[in-house]
Amino acid sequence: MKRQNKISFFSLMAIILVCFSGLLRAAHLPGPLVSTEWLAENINNVTLLDIRANNKSFVGRGHIPSAILVDLKLIRAPRMMGGKKIPAMQIGKVAFERMMRASGVSNDKPVVITYPEGAVMFATRLYWSLKYYGHQHISILDGGTIKWFRERRGYEKQPQRVSRGDFSATDGDASLLASKEDVLNAEKQGVQVLDARSQAFYLGTTRKQSVKKAGHISGAKPFPQGLLEDPRGINAFTSLSTIENLASALGVDKSKPTITYCNSGLQASGNWFVMHELLGNKNTKLYDGSMLEWAANKNSPVEGVYAE
Repeated sequence: MKRQNKISFFSLMAIILVCFSGLLRAAHLPGPLVSTEWLAENINNVTLLDIRANNKSFVGRGHIPSAILVDLKLIRAPRMMGGKKIPAMQIGKVAFERMMRASGVSNDKPVVITYPEGAVMFATRLYWSLKYYGHQHISILDGGTIKWFRERRGYEKQPQRVSRGDFSATDGDASLLASKEDVLNAEKQGVQVLDARSQAFYLGTTRKQSVKKAGHISGAKPFPQGLLEDPRGINAFTSLSTIENLASALGVDKSKPTITYCNSGLQASGNWFVMHELLGNKNTKLYDGSMLEWAANKNSPVEGVYAE
């Protein structure tokens, strides 16, 4: 009887140690960005998600070993808002949870997100989505898959066999998501609104066909997401000091309550990531509806050269 109790005690301690070691692994992420060197050393202790819009390239051009494909198009979907159908909105809790479990994601295992060339915003959008639904251990591979390839760290072309995860989504962190009403009240609430789009979109010299008005949200400041990527073309984020200098030059207050937007909430996730995660402004929200929702209402104020 005593021997059985002793075995049970050691079995219990083993289970506790296994669970605790999982928490320790989660705490080892160095920050919101990880280097290719770090990933090479820790690749077996993370869930590596490769988010793409062109899924064929995952096999055709190859991917980092152990990477699991996530389809960008599936993490967003149309939603009825104010009586209008707005495309590319964040999918709901149940659908997102199901998708992440199928991608091998668990709450207690670190997630690293990689992305194809020229698609930093794919990674920041998935990062925001995971954070919004409660995952606490996430990083982005700085430089993405192309940097890994250029360093000749190896690749695969066959899809990974995925072990189903047990990710449990929360109801959504309201502190990360801005509504249209939040944007309308931003000025009186002392909140700055940042436009992540190109200068042409901001000024209103052109617009996407799906966006019903040219120009920018009245009172918004330009903070183009493209400026936040390394100008040397290595597909990585530019240095923190350069980002701070850019913010200063564009009149962006890095500590002021902030809402970021673009056309569909994709580029804006890059600005959110820079402000919230890299600059540490935890009072930064993403306006998911962005110009698709804003411009759908003829009474929403816009400014620009050819603002309609």
